[in-house]
Amino acid sequence: MNVLTINGRLTKEVLIKKTETGKTYCKFSVAVNRSKDGVDYIPCLAWGKRAEFLAEHFQKGDGINLIGKLQSGQYDNKEGEKVFTLEVLVNQVSFPVGVKRTEIV
Repeated sequence: MNVLTINGRLTKEVLIKKTETGKTYCKFSVAVNRSKDGVDYIPCLAWGKRAEFLAEHFQKGDGINLIGKLQSGQYDNKEGEKVFTLEVLVNQVSFPVGVKRTEIV
């Protein structure tokens, strides 16, 4: 089963974008502390109401909890080389424990 739980902080402001067909989405990254030796920056993708919720309720530096699944992809860059990607497709967003806003999308 492909399920990830991520607890971290947003690395920048969430910007809403639309596809050519009008679907709403946002791409962002979450900084997650490692046990002792640094930080991992996790690329994430949210669609529709989740994307809108993120843009409305979260700012750079805010704590965030996500549940999603890891998805891979690939594309050819300008030099014709294959580039492989990994990102978390967000299924659920919530505020960290202790934050009074408790809405979950």
